[in-house]
Amino acid sequence: MACESSAPDRRTVNPIRVVTDGAEDAGSRAADPTSVVVPASSASASFGTSSTEPGASSEPSTARWVDGGQPRVVYWGLQPGSPGADAGVVDDALARLEVMALGSRIMTHVSSANDDLAELARAPDLDWILTLPVEAFAAMSDAEVDAWVERAWQLGDVVRFLVLGQHLEADLAELPAAERELLVRRLEGALQRAKAHPSKPAGASVGVGFVALIDAPAALLTASDVVALSFSGIEPSGAVTPPDVAFLELRNTVNEWSGFRLPLVIQDLAYPSATGDADQRKFFAAINDWFSGPSAPDVWAVVVSSLNPPAAADCEHWADEWEVKRGAEARCSVGMRHPDGEPKPALNEVIELLAQFAQL
Repeated sequence: MACESSAPDRRTVNPIRVVTDGAEDAGSRAADPTSVVVPASSASASFGTSSTEPGASSEPSTARWVDGGQPRVVYWGLQPGSPGADAGVVDDALARLEVMALGSRIMTHVSSANDDLAELARAPDLDWILTLPVEAFAAMSDAEVDAWVERAWQLGDVVRFLVLGQHLEADLAELPAAERELLVRRLEGALQRAKAHPSKPAGASVGVGFVALIDAPAALLTASDVVALSFSGIEPSGAVTPPDVAFLELRNTVNEWSGFRLPLVIQDLAYPSATGDADQRKFFAAINDWFSGPSAPDVWAVVVSSLNPPAAADCEHWADEWEVKRGAEARCSVGMRHPDGEPKPALNEVIELLAQFAQL
């Protein structure tokens, strides 16, 4: 992450304005940093569906009381990580079962143009944030995009959020004005068609994906139900933003956006342990306090990356996409476990959140 870039044509990881006034001590929590909390049924209570939840239904949903006595629902998820992604259908299913046992309710799936999406149906008790990157979208015709949307909606209620893009502000900034306007018009049309599709599940929301929410085209926001954010804690140089500063960046962005604009989901929340396990835990301890406290943000879903370390190829691809110098090593440390499977202290914080917001 970095402050707003002075070179808007250069892709940055998280170009968010840093605000340090009233900084909180993200490391003040007293939990044992070496322990891992196992979620129990007493960790959360079940209430009716919140009026703030996308697509109200009669199903009981886990929530906690907030100001005004209204229940708040947040879908929390934890990606399995690479070991399940590269080892075939059986291991992939086992990896998903593991994160579901920890309390996951939702995951992010980054799709390709020809993705048949059938694998998502193998976990019917898990919801999805289904994301189509701009790189894939731009290479598809409108008919191909509509066919992808059709395949998504045919999966039914498991697709809770359909998102176009992951870092749209950077993708659009790289294009000449005429191409940028054309892409915005195409994205706007695709969003409108996806929302009006007769097979769209009643509880699904459609939106666009950003990092910093700077220069977000009004036409795309008007056509969206929701905005999806990504956050990594890694600067364009490959350096890791200190955990307290990283937390403030994310908190200020969410708070500045919430309450008077579109609802938010965080489709990729990560912080590396490259500077030490204690720093990673400090960041997620602050996240835990934030979502568990009286000033919790109005966010509909959060997906953490990830339980197991990402594969080296995935980290290199991520660094190349974001043009992060020497960023692959830091990205590979975002997992909640070490390569040998030993849990990191940050896993304790994430499991507490999963247990609190899981549907038990």
